[in-house]
Amino acid sequence: MALEQQIADGSLEAAEALKALVGAEIVQIEEVYDYNADIKLTTADGRVFNLRGNEGCGGCDSGNWIPQEVTINHELPAMITNVEIDDVYDAKNCATQFRLRLIGVAGDIMDASYEGYDDNGYYGYGVWLTVTDATVA
Repeated sequence: MALEQQIADGSLEAAEALKALVGAEIVQIEEVYDYNADIKLTTADGRVFNLRGNEGCGGCDSGNWIPQEVTINHELPAMITNVEIDDVYDAKNCATQFRLRLIGVAGDIMDASYEGYDDNGYYGYGVWLTVTDATVA
């Protein structure tokens, strides 16, 4: 039985929670694009980190955060030595780009970016993170 807990949502909270990956060995990175995740990271100790862009308004783009690019640059398994997060607002296009980089000893392991906006603050922002710990019985 797995313990599943949403540990952070929206804005940079989820990204900050991903810093728990520093020191972890990533054994699998999947782009899944289903209801639960866009990106699934699995560690050697059995934790699964599911990243999913916020789902906003059904009638417009407000609050929708869509993965733009996911690049896996490293053979797995790989030890994460640093996590970098950028959150850049583009005033001209009224959009924000959220970028997450997982870095290992030999360089980037994964580089993922999401783009979206919430012009009225109602529909939400950023990326949701759910962690499943398969080691909990």
